Amino acid sequence: MPRNPRLDRINTPVDLLDYEIVQEQALALGRLGRALEAALATLRVLDQEDLIARSERMGALLLELTRPLIERFEVVRDVRGMGLMWAIEFGPPAGSSARRLWERVERRQPGLFSQLVTVPLFHEHKIFCQVAGHHMNVIKALPALTIEESEIRRFAAALEQTIAAAERYPAALARFGLRTGLRAVGVGR
Repeated sequence: MPRNPRLDRINTPVDLLDYEIVQEQALALGRLGRALEAALATLRVLDQEDLIARSERMGALLLELTRPLIERFEVVRDVRGMGLMWAIEFGPPAGSSARRLWERVERRQPGLFSQLVTVPLFHEHKIFCQVAGHHMNVIKALPALTIEESEIRRFAAALEQTIAAAERYPAALARFGLRTGLRAVGVGR
């Protein structure tokens, strides 16, 4: 079987950001080369559009806008992030009756408070974020690297409004239960 001169060069070290050389090597790999070409195209866009530095700037803005929620709401325990990976953690309120209600609900359904935030964010504000895991009162958001400053500001404002409504726990729990029940029976779709 004749040797392919392109394959001989695959074992030579290359700078992955030298896209043309790596792309030539990817062509020699057939189908696997297509995956490599897709990865290279991604690296090229990240590099050319400076998306890593942009995500740092937008992430810093997101933290700047959401960290004050720790002081504003007693249920917000922490706001953290790295780049555009962002999370907010909730905990029981300070008042004894509100704390007892929180603990009773959390005993039956751990992490329910987070749903009191994520569901209205989605239904009322068209913002998708997720609870970070089962039995957790942590919400995470992973916006696109191309997110605009205005969208981050809209998210922060919607989050603040939603937490304010959810902090009124009994009423928020009743609204959540009613909406969930109505959807389950097909009313209001």
